Amino acid sequence: MKADEYQQILQRSNRDGISFFDAYKKLKAEKTENTEEAKRKRHNKHEESNLQRECVTWFRSAYPTYALNLFHPNNEPFFGGSGKTKEQQARSGYLAKSIGVTSGVADLILLLPNTRYHGLCLELKTEKGKQRDTQKTWQDAVEKAGYRYVIIRNIFEFKREIVEYIKT
Repeated sequence: MKADEYQQILQRSNRDGISFFDAYKKLKAEKTENTEEAKRKRHNKHEESNLQRECVTWFRSAYPTYALNLFHPNNEPFFGGSGKTKEQQARSGYLAKSIGVTSGVADLILLLPNTRYHGLCLELKTEKGKQRDTQKTWQDAVEKAGYRYVIIRNIFEFKREIVEYIKT
């Protein structure tokens, strides 16, 4: 640690009335959050969340009978998080996997069979967003099992896909 970093942490600790370690963590988090990559990821995630909210709201309004059939599998790494040691994160990762958390799962799943498929899996992406390898693997597995999988980039694609899927 450089002397100027040490001084910053010490000042933050005294100013905010927190421990030196907590001040260090806050400073480190701020530096990480301010990188362009971090900003881009937060923006894209926010954009996808807004699209997801819009899609779910429209679906539940347009198809109230099937409102509960469309859901988001809460599969984010909710066991990790800042403030945990690497050992705690590893233990949390093990626990997450042991209860069925699977990387690559689609953002929305419609459990409603039609004449061709068992259900519909919808992966929401920004206009420039790309699938991760784990998402491609998951897509392959569910398509082989008889499910339809589509990538959705806007509300219009979502509406068109849902209407077409339900009438098939």
